[in-house]
Amino acid sequence: MSGSKLFAQFWRFAGAVNVRTKILGIVLGLVLLLGSVTTLQIRAMTKSALLKRLEEQSVATARDVAARSTDLILINDMYALHQLLEETQLNNPDVRYAFILDENGEVLAHTFGEGFPIELLSVNSVDSEAHHTTVSLKTEEGVIWDSAVPIFDGQAGVARVGLSEDSVNATVDTIIGQMLLSMVVVSAVGIGAAVFLTWVVTRPILELQEAAQAVGRGEFSRRVTPWAGDEIGALAKAFNHMAADLEQAERERVEREKLRLQLLEKVISAQEDERRRISRELHDETGQSLTSLMVRMQMMMQQCDVPQLRAQIEDLKNLVGDTLENVHNLARELRPSILDDMGLDAAVQRYVSDCSRRYNLAVDV
Repeated sequence: MSGSKLFAQFWRFAGAVNVRTKILGIVLGLVLLLGSVTTLQIRAMTKSALLKRLEEQSVATARDVAARSTDLILINDMYALHQLLEETQLNNPDVRYAFILDENGEVLAHTFGEGFPIELLSVNSVDSEAHHTTVSLKTEEGVIWDSAVPIFDGQAGVARVGLSEDSVNATVDTIIGQMLLSMVVVSAVGIGAAVFLTWVVTRPILELQEAAQAVGRGEFSRRVTPWAGDEIGALAKAFNHMAADLEQAERERVEREKLRLQLLEKVISAQEDERRRISRELHDETGQSLTSLMVRMQMMMQQCDVPQLRAQIEDLKNLVGDTLENVHNLARELRPSILDDMGLDAAVQRYVSDCSRRYNLAVDV
């Protein structure tokens, strides 16, 4: 998988997490990372320093045993030599064992009780001209720092002392435990500070979110309180300014809509008045004139003795009658009187009935 795809997946995952979780995760991660790195470094440095000191202590103890055992070896006082080794082990809890070899490599005294481990003789040796030789031995009981020091320039033998690393490990574990406890306390403080920080940072953002949703629902009077003079405060001021502009625009739109409805009502009222006037003129004036014309034509037919002329007058009378019927229909359609007398419902039913009768249609209302 390419790096861009991995970054895209990480960004998709990070984008799905809210801001509070991100801040808490970053703070906690930094605290844990810093604490872990610091703990590991201090552990390594402390253990290195303590091991160096243990090595020096091993050499110093071995040289002390070598110096104090010189006279005892020369006078062949084996009891005092054993007492010296036991006293050394008793006074120094880190001493795991101590023994003395003669110039031929034979064991003169040791602190192992009845059984001396023969394989221990070959793991460390020292030249007569050397100051000391120190090696670390991995045993079932842990790491042992074994120091060999020549006695009387090697002429009286070699003193061997082994110091256990357990005290160093215990000291390091104690220090690390205290550091881990401190790290837990610091992490708790850091998490508390992160929670407070996220509350301070996200509360105005959440308030802005709620206000934006309210404005989206049409509540243009909604405002937010700027918390500070930072970027979030500037965003809150910009939101308030935007909400005020939207509120003003909505107020103007409502006023324009009201004016439009009033104008439309006036236009419709003027149209209805004009229809009523035209309908009344068609019914009262044009209709009366056509009726008078039909009456006179009827009188002419009665007074005329010429058959052909009477037939023509009859045709003209019928034409005037059809015209009068059309004028009545036009006047009724322009402004039906039933609309003023009985309302829109009755007027619609009357109009449907007329259309059904006129055009032979089946219409349901």
